[in-house]
Amino acid sequence: MNYKIKKITDRKGQTRYELRIWGRGRGAKQMRVRRESKKEALEELDLILSRQSNDQPDNKAEKPKLTFSSEYNYWFERKSPTFSPSWKRTVTGIYSEIKDRIGDLPIENVDIALLSKLEAYYRSRGNGQKTINIKIGMIQSVLNFSYRHERIHSNTTTRFSKTKPPEANREFWEKENAEDFLRFASEKYREGSSRRWIYVVYLAAINSGLRAGEIWALRPRCLKPHQLRITERLEPIDRQFYPPKGKGPRNVPMNAVLESELRRLIEQDRLGRNDMIFRTNAESAVHHRNFCSQIFVKDMNEWNGPRIVFHGLRHTCATLMLDAGLDVKTVQEILGHKDIATTMKYVHLIGKNVTNAALNFSITPAKSSDETDPKLRLVSANFR
Repeated sequence: MNYKIKKITDRKGQTRYELRIWGRGRGAKQMRVRRESKKEALEELDLILSRQSNDQPDNKAEKPKLTFSSEYNYWFERKSPTFSPSWKRTVTGIYSEIKDRIGDLPIENVDIALLSKLEAYYRSRGNGQKTINIKIGMIQSVLNFSYRHERIHSNTTTRFSKTKPPEANREFWEKENAEDFLRFASEKYREGSSRRWIYVVYLAAINSGLRAGEIWALRPRCLKPHQLRITERLEPIDRQFYPPKGKGPRNVPMNAVLESELRRLIEQDRLGRNDMIFRTNAESAVHHRNFCSQIFVKDMNEWNGPRIVFHGLRHTCATLMLDAGLDVKTVQEILGHKDIATTMKYVHLIGKNVTNAALNFSITPAKSSDETDPKLRLVSANFR
């Protein structure tokens, strides 16, 4: 049986997820089901697959013994079409790491005691607690899937309590650092030059809080009055476009300076509505890792200010928005966090809405490189 889930717009203009199932061979039957969310479409697929499995004639031969490998393969075959390339690579890597240890174990032997031993094993190999929890969580997902499809009668691993990882240290700039870096970038990549787009990338990251993949996916159609409409991201592994992480499509602030720079690039390159704004010389999408290693790191060294990773520009934006008086709920919507608790890890101040963010929040280049450099301070805060 083959199947595909596709996002569509019906005649009423409503977004739906269409599940199409078809058999093999000429004249095979087809089935189409539409649901309001992708989760509901996947649940419908699971239900159909379960019914088909139950409708198969009983085999008098003794059923093969279920092992962790058999259940992993059952889970992966049905769930992997919904995985992002990065998550698919992660789970296959986890399985290849543990298949020699637990792959042939009867599935009933994969229990809380075994997960405790695996946790200790991973820790002895130097894995961080967050990485350990991801690996344990994958094993639990396999067993949960088998339990929901009635392949196994119980799943004790759900009662395994993961250890809370230590809080991560995230770095960001104070306002004077951000302004000074933008001044440096604006002077290096001057207006009218072929490399001005690099400065605009920095300007967008610091003023809108976009993730890297969302920046590389920007198109002229994204520009709205005072806002950018974010509907997709560029996946760095397979170079394909996917919906944004977190809460999905959202609006982020676009102040006058950022809008002017973006429209200048669009006009300069004569871009169509659906063309990518940021492209390489080969007219293809920017490769984020190459950008960081070949451009961003070199700019950091040449500027000689506090060093942060590219994602730190997003942290900088979030922190400075809160410092500027925007409320936490608005910043959550701008950043696209599913849970407001993630946003609360920054600072809890009061402010306004997305449009006001575009009007009131603007980080621009410092006035002149001839002025005495401000004291450059790197602020570190313990955030998860």
